[in-house]
Amino acid sequence: MKISTRALAWLLFAGLVVLYHANWTEMVEGDTYVSISTPFELLETGKTSFHPDRHPQLFKWRSKPPLQVHDEFRVNRWQERFAGKSAEEWRASGHLVFNGPRYFLIESSVQRVYVSTFGPIPGMLLLPLAATVRAIDRTAPYEFNLKLAVGKLQGSLFIAGSATLLFLLALRWSSRRNALLVAIAYGAGSCVWAISSQSLWQQSVNQFFLMLGAYFLLGPLRERNAALLAGLAFGAAVATRATSAIFLLAVLVYLLVYQRKNASYFLLGAAPLPLVIAVYNFHFFGSPITFAQELVGHDLALEKTGSPDLWQTPVLKGLRGLLLSPSRGLLVFSPVFVLSFWGMLRIWRTQRLIAFRPLVAGVALTMALQCKWFDWWGGWSYGYRPWLDVMPFLALFMLPVLDDVLARPLSRVLYGALLAWSVFVQALGAFSYDRTWNERELFVVEFAEGRTQALLTEPEARAVAKSDGGKYLGPSLCNIDFPWCRSRLWSWRDSIILYQIQRYNWTRANRPPTGWYDFNWSP
Repeated sequence: MKISTRALAWLLFAGLVVLYHANWTEMVEGDTYVSISTPFELLETGKTSFHPDRHPQLFKWRSKPPLQVHDEFRVNRWQERFAGKSAEEWRASGHLVFNGPRYFLIESSVQRVYVSTFGPIPGMLLLPLAATVRAIDRTAPYEFNLKLAVGKLQGSLFIAGSATLLFLLALRWSSRRNALLVAIAYGAGSCVWAISSQSLWQQSVNQFFLMLGAYFLLGPLRERNAALLAGLAFGAAVATRATSAIFLLAVLVYLLVYQRKNASYFLLGAAPLPLVIAVYNFHFFGSPITFAQELVGHDLALEKTGSPDLWQTPVLKGLRGLLLSPSRGLLVFSPVFVLSFWGMLRIWRTQRLIAFRPLVAGVALTMALQCKWFDWWGGWSYGYRPWLDVMPFLALFMLPVLDDVLARPLSRVLYGALLAWSVFVQALGAFSYDRTWNERELFVVEFAEGRTQALLTEPEARAVAKSDGGKYLGPSLCNIDFPWCRSRLWSWRDSIILYQIQRYNWTRANRPPTGWYDFNWSP
């Protein structure tokens, strides 16, 4: 019996949500924790800002003896005990001193409070689920792991939703088989499984809104209604992540050229949410076009590269890294998406697909912009995190060439192999990635000209020092964000994929269980 389209869409959505939770664990990611904490703080205090007295884990603390001396001592809760005393007692005695916010918080220049670097939208969208959990378990706002689980559930719903929208949109332009294949390639064969679905990232929300905008733009609605709703969705994406303005402008240009009468409806839909964010920015930062990520970015750029310039990376260098790096490359982690670039060329040459062209332009410009960003490698990450925003569109762009690929036995087998590898790498990340590769112990050799080299084993480092006239310095933690460690991004022997394969059993055993175990059904 043939399954109806509606039933298949629901099965796809539910299947992906289950898949994303099959690892039964959560990742602790600073980029996401502040967004997850926002709705709980709003429910508790009526504010979207944070204070170190209530959220010590979001701030840095300078510790003094007898505690281990550290400028970024981490305190999760004031009741947490160190060396026989609570963190609260150490703070009262002057041994823990406030040392500023972590990078995911920024002090408002106007209100003198600390707010999320990543804006309010992800946290506001989590509010209904957070309110439900808090109504059942009043301790939820203070349970770190439980909040991570809530955030992961919301993130997984957004990503499964974007994959389902992709499937429904693809059905309008191709066969059911092809629509299902591109949805699976996106939902299980791209880093949205290993990253976006595993917590409430800014990109998790952005991917959903961008895909929703494409669905309205290219979907079955009447042109006027489609333009209005597409504007609303793309406007929501801009409010979530400012770089999405590239897509909004690309679609607007397309409408002005080909559907001028609908451009005003598109703008009408697009305006409200970005205006809300403009007011938010003015309230906290004194300017409607000043974003927290820009303000924090200069300090991070200086710390990681020695220059405060946000757009300092040569485009070709970033492009080479995000395409081919053994630990960051799209064609290494998800090689099935090589079809997307062929599809982009065909879209530009096919008159029937002219409506896809603003999305192609938006993808190309967004990818190029991310290549220019100061840390093109995306900091501590699994795969090509800077390009996650464009992944639903890259999957969509496979459609024009899929029939050609699947028509021939040899190319069909090759396609199956590329898809299988892509899914395997994402499953590996979802089940075993624990962030430790980003700062692992390596063995350092220093050469006369001041150059250093980090090697995987001590015997190897000693041998290199002896043969090349260097000095063996010993073991050191090699942080991927340090300039002298960045060559690791190009090492196949030290690739994050190989690392996670070799350490799979250890990382599975040491990743904490899902925070839903902390849920209290008796409020």
